[in-house]
Amino acid sequence: MQPAIRLIPRVGRGVGLGHFMRCLALGTKLRDRGASDIAFLLPPGAAERGILRRTGMEAKALEAGRVLVGDRVYVVDVELPRIEWPFRFASRPRAVVAIDDIGLDLPDVDLIVNPNVHADPVWYREGPILATGPKFAPLRREFVEARRRRRTTRERGRRVVVSMGGGDVTRWTERVLWGLGDMAGQVDVMVGPGSRGSIRKPDGPEAEIRVHHDPPRPAIHFLEADLAITGGGSTLYETAACGTPSLAISINAAQDVHARRWEELGAIRYLGPAGELTPGDVRRNTRALLADPARRRRMSRIGRSLVDGQGADRVATMLFKILAHSRAIRP
Repeated sequence: MQPAIRLIPRVGRGVGLGHFMRCLALGTKLRDRGASDIAFLLPPGAAERGILRRTGMEAKALEAGRVLVGDRVYVVDVELPRIEWPFRFASRPRAVVAIDDIGLDLPDVDLIVNPNVHADPVWYREGPILATGPKFAPLRREFVEARRRRRTTRERGRRVVVSMGGGDVTRWTERVLWGLGDMAGQVDVMVGPGSRGSIRKPDGPEAEIRVHHDPPRPAIHFLEADLAITGGGSTLYETAACGTPSLAISINAAQDVHARRWEELGAIRYLGPAGELTPGDVRRNTRALLADPARRRRMSRIGRSLVDGQGADRVATMLFKILAHSRAIRP
């Protein structure tokens, strides 16, 4: 019998929704693989509770200073050193999985997952099992299915999808749209559940601009697009799985480092920090890629070679092996 599993994603103001979604992807995979007692521990009032309701996942309260019950598995999306975590364990858990981005010094962790394309195993101390690189990126089921679909590249692209992440990034989305207003084609704008404002479309656009608020199947929009314009965070793993060539914009310093590595690998074209972006930059680069099918084919092929959609399954397999070993050595 599998132990209870509790997932603690990093959420809150200023935190990208990708941190929560990768935990959700892993939690869903663990459920698919037979784990039954799974719940997310979230602060009271967390907006992500609504997303969990749609997926049938349970949410429980996580409060600062709470002592967590031992004899469970904990999956924690971390940012701070362990000593500064806002909770502690009453006894040694059955296993602790840390999802990390920057190479923290993490004691008492059984498995460290860093799915970033620039992750390096040398960042970590000896001891924990490591799962580093994009082949361990946990993606939702729809992106795993999208990865299996064959993709054709139109000689002349005319369909663009814009997705700047799941948070409140309305102003950056609008800045992108001002560069697409005179494009002869279709622009699908995906606005995440964390966005509180409405999207203002440019005046008199030639492009057909459609705004989709928290679409239930975002992978469909990526699959149907000739080009995606996205933030430089976790969305790049989704577009890569779909084989959608991408222009990326960074919203913060971490995304800047992240997007630069993606561009070095040839999977995207990086436009730079959002604060420095002009409509002319968007217009010029969009037109260039839509008119270059060979480059779009190459970007699509590289993206899919980096992200095969099996990351959540690989992490689940590693966790179950850790638990099996733990049972074998218990007195």
